[in-house]
Amino acid sequence: MEDRQTRNYEAGITGKTIMENFIAIWTLKIPIAAKKALLDASLLRIEKLMDKQEADNTGNATAKRNAKVKAANNGWTHSKILAAFATDTDNETLRAEIDFEITDLLNIKDSKAKERWNTILQKGTDNLAALTAGGYDIDAASLLTLKNDIKAFTDIETSPRTSKVASKAATNDMKLEFKTLKKIKIGLIELLAPFKDSNSEFYLSMVSAFSSVGIGVRHLALRLTLVDEITNVRLKVVKCVVVELPLLLGKLSSERGIIDYSQLEMKEGNMTLNIAAENYDPQTLNNVAIVKGKLLRLVIKMKKII
Repeated sequence: MEDRQTRNYEAGITGKTIMENFIAIWTLKIPIAAKKALLDASLLRIEKLMDKQEADNTGNATAKRNAKVKAANNGWTHSKILAAFATDTDNETLRAEIDFEITDLLNIKDSKAKERWNTILQKGTDNLAALTAGGYDIDAASLLTLKNDIKAFTDIETSPRTSKVASKAATNDMKLEFKTLKKIKIGLIELLAPFKDSNSEFYLSMVSAFSSVGIGVRHLALRLTLVDEITNVRLKVVKCVVVELPLLLGKLSSERGIIDYSQLEMKEGNMTLNIAAENYDPQTLNNVAIVKGKLLRLVIKMKKII
């Protein structure tokens, strides 16, 4: 899939997860339930088309997919441990390089997947001594396993000549399916409008999930990563209100503990951020400097109320 399609797919998965977490409040509403079923079906069709795009006609398709899933899962595990290590050592550069979600390592082109897996492997190797000294769950053996998983995937070769026609057809079908998915998302948000007041947490979570579609990192002005200050676990449903912006309802952090603001919705200058989450002390960040054309990344550590 293309990068934009990957972001659209991830947004769909996030929305699906949010809806399932709040199923009790909408399950008896027939139009919403019907639209949710359409969302599920569209995402399933996209996953099948992904397999066709990368499949060959020599019998390697299943083996290749299994090898990719294995390498991606192992890479993701190492990525999360490295991300925690980066946060603990205040190494935001390292975190930006290796902090991937599973979809970032799996539902992408093979060449990009291998590039990201190898980046994780290399950064783990570069920081092995510090990781070992700190008691993090990465060692030479685990890195060797990741290396072997990457090699196993690489060794499964496809036959471009035999798969070209099927892959091209799947690519065309994929474009049409994403148009369908877009209509489903728009329809869902319209149907969920009554929850804006009755359950703003649910409504804002869905709007945040779908509004980030198409926003690549290069188009972002601000990315907030919300974590527990003790465990470094990412926190979802953390609310951020930018005082200077008209979106008074604010935004909620995603399943990944992230809140993004695009260059279009964020203006240049010093911003004031009010951040709050259930069972955590609220925070106010003053003079957050936003510069046009640049991305500011902030890791916000939330203190749990005891």
